[in-house]
Amino acid sequence: MTHWVLGSCLAAVVLTACQSGEPTVTLPASPVQSAGTATPTASAPSASGAPARPAECTAASLTGSVDPVRTGPVMGAEQVVLLFRNIGATPCCLGGLPAMSGITSGGRTVPMHFMATTDPGYANPFPANGPGVLAPGALGALHLTLQLNGCTKRGASYQDLAITFRPGQTLTMRFPSQLALSGCLGNEAGAGPVTQA
Repeated sequence: MTHWVLGSCLAAVVLTACQSGEPTVTLPASPVQSAGTATPTASAPSASGAPARPAECTAASLTGSVDPVRTGPVMGAEQVVLLFRNIGATPCCLGGLPAMSGITSGGRTVPMHFMATTDPGYANPFPANGPGVLAPGALGALHLTLQLNGCTKRGASYQDLAITFRPGQTLTMRFPSQLALSGCLGNEAGAGPVTQA
């Protein structure tokens, strides 16, 4: 599972694991970077002879879109579900709390600070249910909320949305209009394969 702990804009700690194996720790230079071309390799088999886990999903192996069915207002908040399709030829691990940024038409990157948590009591992960393996052609999801009721802060609209899964792996997609409905950014639940209908 990947966690972005955003105690400040300047530091983040990423813990990575999918299925089995020990987590690795990566200290990124900044929470948002351009998409990279490096392809991570799968883990070596464990001492017990268990098969190697798939490599983590790369930005190049995913496409992003908004779930039109699960996105909309619910109890004073706007629910925005982002979908990620694995367009790669092999399974990959999807999980964690990616950093979100808006990209202006002039190319300026503006961090979007959601309250990122893997605690389902605070951030509903539906339709995903934690990190896991994303098969070729399968969908993963990330659930975001914006507070609508009582929010007086105006929302911002950007040309694109940058989703940084880890340093060097940033997926860029058109900025969802739903994310501009409010300036009160709410929760971000962990990404993972879609496991619930």
